[in-house]
Amino acid sequence: VSGINLDSLTTSTGPYRWLRHFRLDNASPVVEGYEDAAGTAAVAGGVRLNLSDRVGTTALDVTSSYSPDRNLSSYERLHLRAVLRHWNWRVSAALNRADFYDLFGPTKTSRRGYALAVQYHGNLLFDAPRSLGYTLQLAGYGGLQTVPEYQHVAAPFDRLLSFSGNLEYESLRRSLGALDDEFGTTWGATLRGNHVNGTLYPRLNLDAAKGFLLPLDHSSLWFRASAGAALAGNRNDPFARFFFGGFGNNWVDYRAIRQFQNDESFPGIAINSVGGANYGRAQVEWTSPPLRFRRVGIPSCYLRWADLSLYATGLTTDVDDAATRRTMASVGAQVDVRLVTLSHLDSTFSFGFAAARGQGVPLSSAWMFSFKIM
Repeated sequence: VSGINLDSLTTSTGPYRWLRHFRLDNASPVVEGYEDAAGTAAVAGGVRLNLSDRVGTTALDVTSSYSPDRNLSSYERLHLRAVLRHWNWRVSAALNRADFYDLFGPTKTSRRGYALAVQYHGNLLFDAPRSLGYTLQLAGYGGLQTVPEYQHVAAPFDRLLSFSGNLEYESLRRSLGALDDEFGTTWGATLRGNHVNGTLYPRLNLDAAKGFLLPLDHSSLWFRASAGAALAGNRNDPFARFFFGGFGNNWVDYRAIRQFQNDESFPGIAINSVGGANYGRAQVEWTSPPLRFRRVGIPSCYLRWADLSLYATGLTTDVDDAATRRTMASVGAQVDVRLVTLSHLDSTFSFGFAAARGQGVPLSSAWMFSFKIM
């Protein structure tokens, strides 16, 4: 090695210009789902292009698809989406957004209209296991039929300018052999604002979670709480309200398997079926020790483990208004089974059941099945 002249191996020097090294990585056909406000579900076919620079600091994903369904207007048959990621920045644009996972299950992210959003994510503290990060976003929407955040809430105006700022802290730990974080603390604060038809609707919500290890191996008890309020504007306007309901999982999904932990989830009732200008939500969850499998399957496809989560959730909306206040409770269970396919790819089957009841609301229940791909 000492006899090699390293300087002779240098082909070029100077600042790195990512645009000069921006290339098409691959192109692939796609199938997407699209559902409009009237409930018309359509299948779209198209193509996705993935581009990036050579060191991975910048990436651009572009998807274009078309729905031949004649129940849709000619305007809604075309679906376009582009996402640019550059260091900590994320810029996204969409026209009649469609999504592959909208083909599978109740949670829909497809939306009519056009959108442009700019997001920046940074860290104030990154000292594992502790971290404190923030996210800032500015977005504009047009041609709306539903509120961008909630799939079943009609938008009274078709144009919207929104902003948000989020601060999140985590200090989580797990023991050797654990499946997930077992104890620690998280908290977050989010300020959001919707500017619609000359009126600003700011909202603030706070959340926190605390986990404790139990004497059983890899078993934890978690307490979670969340509260939010609209700070101004007409409390009955959907742009000033929070909405809750549903497990959050799709039949085929890519997100976290325990969606019931999210603030806006409330298993046992329909998605977005309960709303309020302010709210308080509390949840307690017990996770059981995992059941590990040694001889279930074949080398290319086998089961690794299964675990159980039991939880109870309480929710009160419109806390300050006795006439519209609603108080509900939900209890549920979820079983997660980890599957390994093609010898090393992890997937998860999840099964859940929950029952909910509230003041003046009859007992309701719901089942959940979800398969998380990798």
